[in-house]
Amino acid sequence: MNTATNVIELSRKAWLSKDHELFGRIMGYDHPILRERMNVKYGWTEEKTSELFLEMKRFLFLCATNEVSLAPPEEVDEIWHNFILFTRDYADFCENVVGIFINHRPMSEAEKSGSDGTLVHDTLAIARSSFGDLSEHWNFKKMPGSCGDGVCGASTNCQD
Repeated sequence: MNTATNVIELSRKAWLSKDHELFGRIMGYDHPILRERMNVKYGWTEEKTSELFLEMKRFLFLCATNEVSLAPPEEVDEIWHNFILFTRDYADFCENVVGIFINHRPMSEAEKSGSDGTLVHDTLAIARSSFGDLSEHWNFKKMPGSCGDGVCGASTNCQD
C-alpha cells in the first residue's frame, strides 16, 4: 500500500495527529488584534490574555487531532468566540495553519441538561495525556454535578 492510499484511508484528524509539525505551526500563530480585543473588552492583563491565547491554541490542536467532541474551559471558550469573530482570520488559520476547519458548536439546553459530565472529563483526560499538567485556565468553573443535574461547565464543543 502506497503513502497516498494510506492518507486516503485515514480520517483527516487521524492524518493531522501524525503531522509532527502541526503543534508547532499552531503554537507559532499570533493574532495581536485578537489579544488587544481581549485586553480591552474583558480588562484582562496582557499576561492573562497571552496565557489564554496559548491555551486556546492548545485546545484547537486537540480538536484538530482527536475524533471525539471536546469542550473548552469557559475562558478558553471566550477567547475562541472572539477569534471566530475575525472570520477571515479564523478561516485562514483553520485552512492554512491547521488543515481543517474547526467548527464551534454550542450545545442545546437539552444536551446540557442531559449531560453526565463525560464531555468535560474526556476533554481533561485528553488534554492531560497530550500536555501533562494543565494550567489553571483548564479549571472548569462549573464542573459536573456542581449545579444540579447535568454539566453546567460544558456549553460548547468542537466538531469537524
